[in-house]
Order: sequence, then C-alpha cells, then structure tokens
Amino acid sequence: MSTSPQPPFPNTLAVGQPYSPHITRWRDGTAELRLTAQGAQFVLAVSKPAKHEIKAFAKGNAEFAVVNGDHVTLLLYKFTDPFDSNPKHGLPWSDAPWEYHRQAQLAPADLPTSGVPLYLALVDADTGITQALRLIGLPAEFSAALREGIVRQKAHPMDNNAATAEINRFYQQAPSDLVLTADSRFEALRDGTADTTQLTLGPASDEDAEGQVKSPADGKADAALRLAAPYGTPRPYPGVLPADLIPWHTWIADCGHSVVVAMAEELAKHPDKPDYFLIPASPQTVMRLGYTWVDGYPAVSGLNYDPELGLITPDDEYEF
Repeated sequence: MSTSPQPPFPNTLAVGQPYSPHITRWRDGTAELRLTAQGAQFVLAVSKPAKHEIKAFAKGNAEFAVVNGDHVTLLLYKFTDPFDSNPKHGLPWSDAPWEYHRQAQLAPADLPTSGVPLYLALVDADTGITQALRLIGLPAEFSAALREGIVRQKAHPMDNNAATAEINRFYQQAPSDLVLTADSRFEALRDGTADTTQLTLGPASDEDAEGQVKSPADGKADAALRLAAPYGTPRPYPGVLPADLIPWHTWIADCGHSVVVAMAEELAKHPDKPDYFLIPASPQTVMRLGYTWVDGYPAVSGLNYDPELGLITPDDEYEF
C-alpha cells in the first residue's frame, strides 16, 4: 500500500465525520501507521469502501504481522468477515511501511511501556470521511516487536536511499509470503466494535491528561465486576493498564490484581449469558494474549481455563 506523510493523528475520531479537517481527499490505498506514547494508530484510506470492506474492518477477523528492518518497519494487515463466503470480500493482506526518522520529523515516536492499544480507522479516500473505527489491545509479544523496530531504526541515521532499498527488498515478496517470516504475528477474532462510533486517542493537551480512550461500553464494567468478582476490592494497580481496561480492574484476595474479561470462545457460544464467559484474569495474562472489544466486553482468546480448576495462570503472571 502507498503511504504519505500526514498531519498528526487527531485526538478524537467519529464515524461519519472527517478524519482530519485538513484533508478532504486521500490517495487510494494510503496506509498510515503512527507509534505514540498513547499507543499505535493506524489509518487506511480506501476509495468508496464497499459495505463488505467496512464490515470486515470494523468487526471481522483482523490479522497483523510486523517485519523489522534497519530503516523500515512493515505493518502487515488483513481484514476478513468469517461469515462472508465470498473469498473476494474483505481487505486482503497488504502493508503500511513505517520509518522512525520520518515520524520523528512530525511527532515523537514512542509506545507505552505496557498495555499497548491499537486504534484503527477506515477512511473514504474520496471524501476524507471516517467509515469505521476499532480498538484492539496488542499482545505483549507483538508490542515488543514494534518497540524493537523503534530501537533498531533509531540506532541508524536517517538514510532515504537505504530505506527505499530496504522497502524494495521487502516488496520482492508478496505480503502473504512476508507474513510467514514476520518478527511477530497475531489475529484479533471477530469482535463487536462496529458499534464504536467515537474514539478518543489520548490527552488533547497537558490540561486534559485524563482524556484517555474509554472502553466502548464502560457501563458494563460495574455489572461485570459484581458478577465475576463479587469479593473484589478497589486497589491501585502498581503497573500501567490500558485506559480502557481500568474500569474492569479489581483486586481479589486469592488472585491478586485482576481484570474481568470475557473468554472469547465462551462468549461466542453463549453471548447472552455473562456468567458463562466472564472471568477475572491477571493483567499480565491479558496483555500477553491481547484483547478485542466484543459487544462491550474486553474479550481474550486462548485463556487456559479448566471447568474444574478454573483459570490456570502462570506463576510469574500473578500480581499481588
């Protein structure tokens, strides 16, 4: 995909509104990645996106991979709708090149030390209007690969010729082949963020330091805590949690610090029975596996749950 320098990402995005008041037309296929202290931000501009493309982007299966070089990092992405049998629908594997020194000319390149959110926006290239928004929590391993890209590129001076040569080497392979040798890869299964119509990407100013992203359904957090962690007590978390998970955090005597999450597999089977799929999990486990927002719940795939023993947590992921 093509990419071109854009102004800094806006603080607040809303479906049906211009992505940026300064841009009314984008080059079709523009894919822009930005790494900031508030998280990773990705915008994709498509000319007159079809309904199946919008649906796949907003709430389909989202797959990502990262390939690091000395001068360029490639974010590979793919969006598909598991309920759409047409193989031509969705958005196939493509890429967004990211260069540390190019971003540094516009804004500092950084990532949170833990709990990295990925903000996604799909824009109509012909109008500049936001068509879909999505929020995904990146797994720890994937976040580490992005940080490695920052460190690796930062160690080399800016060299446009070297960066171009590196991109050309990457492009000798199709994106679907690059994925097979990626530094890290993960898939966020179908979620419910199609109803997300607004995202706040971080503090708008120093005075608005608490203007972090909020969960798509903060109102469900209190009920989820009462149901899944009735004996939990408020206690400050000693580390850093993504802002959208803070309302879901509690402390339980025999588990320590916990985040109430939905087991994605159970949620898919019993969407109307929260007592079947809600469970308190270690924040470190949630960050390691990553999460997506499904029907207003932070959903995690791959939790090691035993019907008799409950959630099995690695010893080094307990936090008391």
